[in-house]
Amino acid sequence: MNGVSGAARGWSVAAWLVPVVGPVLALLAGGHSLSRHHALQSLVVSAAVVGVFLAWAAVAWMLTWIPIVGVTLGAMLFAAVPLVLAATLVAHISGLVYAWQGRFTLVPLYGGLLRVVLGSAD
Repeated sequence: MNGVSGAARGWSVAAWLVPVVGPVLALLAGGHSLSRHHALQSLVVSAAVVGVFLAWAAVAWMLTWIPIVGVTLGAMLFAAVPLVLAATLVAHISGLVYAWQGRFTLVPLYGGLLRVVLGSAD
């Protein structure tokens, strides 16, 4: 598929199947730009899952210091967490499919974030 070796595709798929360990192994054992591309994207998506909970916890904790409405605002803010997790699930499945196909395509939403942070996606 697309002239990409089976090993490169295998490491790319592994980066998506095992969220934190897979990308690290793909970066260490890879060497092909496809495995590096998908490993970096998988790390960004995994970081987003952790980051959304940490951000919510920090903001909700700060809101609890506001008398009367703070706890309510923190609980309402939690409603955004499933939306971010749904976007993460879509990105994760898309990345897995793109890796299996051997494509250098950015995953929805998070691929653009990676391009901004690193200057490019691979």
